[in-house]
Amino acid sequence: MSVHKTNHRKDRQEPSLFLYRLSVVTEEGETHTIVILAEDDETAFSTAEKEWERHFLVPPKVAEWALEEKRRAKTGSGYVISGNVSENGFDV
Repeated sequence: MSVHKTNHRKDRQEPSLFLYRLSVVTEEGETHTIVILAEDDETAFSTAEKEWERHFLVPPKVAEWALEEKRRAKTGSGYVISGNVSENGFDV
């Protein structure tokens, strides 16, 4: 009797996920960083807007949204978020 190894692959492909690091500049000049896991840019920004609204009792008015960085999500992916100036010159 022979033993056959079966490969239990899923019939459908899992979507590619990305980690997005976005910065939000308020009309008062404050800069905030939001990290989102999403399949595409449009989903990342719409999810970030929802998170922004949930985070504050009364969300500050936004002057600018900026995509700072996008990385394919995999084990070990991440970002360092510090109080330094970001790549686009904003204080983080």
